Amino acid sequence: VLTIKQLQDQNAANNQAKADALAQAAQTAAANTPQAQFVANLQSRIYSQLALNITNTLFGATGQPSCGQNCGGTMDVGGNTITWSLNNANNTINIRIVNNNNPSQYTNMTVPIGTFAF
Repeated sequence: VLTIKQLQDQNAANNQAKADALAQAAQTAAANTPQAQFVANLQSRIYSQLALNITNTLFGATGQPSCGQNCGGTMDVGGNTITWSLNNANNTINIRIVNNNNPSQYTNMTVPIGTFAF
């Protein structure tokens, strides 16, 4: 009886492993479609352009904000909310990226003003 139980458990484990492998293969195939690659490339370019625009707005040629005292904004991109603001009291720029699907997942960045001038 013990041998039969062990064989049944091994068979169940093998079936589960095969099912997991098939699911992973399907997920990989879905991510490699031309449409998925296009979306990933587009999102990458949007994030890159957004980063460039924020940088150009927040840092002028001297490394100081070129938008005056009221720098800031909010944008929804790819399921994330990106908020940025100027903090004159601390002489910093605060950037927060929040995952809209799970607000407990976020990234905060604080960048000192004037340290990137050349």
